Amino acid sequence: MGSFESDGKAIMGIFIGALIAVVFLASIADSVFLQTNELSVTNFSQTTAAVNASVVLKGRSFTGTPGVTNSSFDDVTAQYSFNNTILNGADHQILMVTLDEANLNSGASTLVNVTYSFQPDGYLADSGSRSMALLIVIFGAVAIIVFIFVVMIKDGSLGNLIKRG
Repeated sequence: MGSFESDGKAIMGIFIGALIAVVFLASIADSVFLQTNELSVTNFSQTTAAVNASVVLKGRSFTGTPGVTNSSFDDVTAQYSFNNTILNGADHQILMVTLDEANLNSGASTLVNVTYSFQPDGYLADSGSRSMALLIVIFGAVAIIVFIFVVMIKDGSLGNLIKRG
């Protein structure tokens, strides 16, 4: 049979190396998630601004068609307009109150529920960039596996089995 006295050293090296690699890979993967996925907000409670004023909503630029409902769950989206506007050097989305001819105050300073999708800060608009960012995570995971095999061949009993073959 083979000699297994060096496996403890190899396992300790794998544990420390893989732990460090996973910590780095987890932080990269978290960043890649925000760079490659659009996020959604559902029924976010927001107090609207006065007529012809605006409220800044969370997110960089909205995608799709936003929806607004009042406390009675009636669709009141037509009373508001959504614009992507540069504000303080950053791209934000803004909920703007529009005039309601029948009642000028019907959409102003009221609590509404807003539903919308948006691209978070740092979102990669180009599909090629998003694919490359995902490949970084995949190659990082492959590097961890290669590291484990190299350590087991160099310091562990796997190297002894390969040398005898």
